[in-house]
Amino acid sequence: MLRAHKHNLTREMTVKQMTVKRAMRQVMMMVCGLGVVLGAQAAVAGDAPALLPDGEYQCQVDSGYRFRKCAVSTEEGKQVLSFTEEGHLLMLKGVIYPPYDKKLKHVFAEVALTGEKPYICGVKDAAAQAECKAQKPVITFKKRGRFWVGTMVVKHYMDQWSGEGEARAVSGYMIQAETLKVTLKK
Repeated sequence: MLRAHKHNLTREMTVKQMTVKRAMRQVMMMVCGLGVVLGAQAAVAGDAPALLPDGEYQCQVDSGYRFRKCAVSTEEGKQVLSFTEEGHLLMLKGVIYPPYDKKLKHVFAEVALTGEKPYICGVKDAAAQAECKAQKPVITFKKRGRFWVGTMVVKHYMDQWSGEGEARAVSGYMIQAETLKVTLKK
């Protein structure tokens, strides 16, 4: 009996220790993530040079679409990428961040969907539509000659249908990750 009680106490201590370790690990992950974000924000605020010159560009979202006008501009001390011309696969706008390591030849853009009805948010459910429009994909660009080529992963929200004939109706929605190639050229 005493042995079983001692075993249970040891087991409870182990569970509590594991919970504390897990909580400390989560705090460390949040602190490290905050450090990366603050470092990137400091770099955008003027500690690092802008890697993309301000001006008009030609941009392409996905290989099946043609190049259209886009722009890189400096707004409130931050470099901003804008896909605003009608006809882009997705209308996007967001801040460009330099790499956290100066040895890397990357830039990152955290963008928001700005179009009224993005094709990836074609669900009937209003809450799912709002959730879809609120996503902030990150584009990782690499310099390739006179091009900046990158990819972004977006969440594509689609209605699910069930039933046959006149009974066919929307029964919910599903979310599928979709990788899109993004290219900029001066």
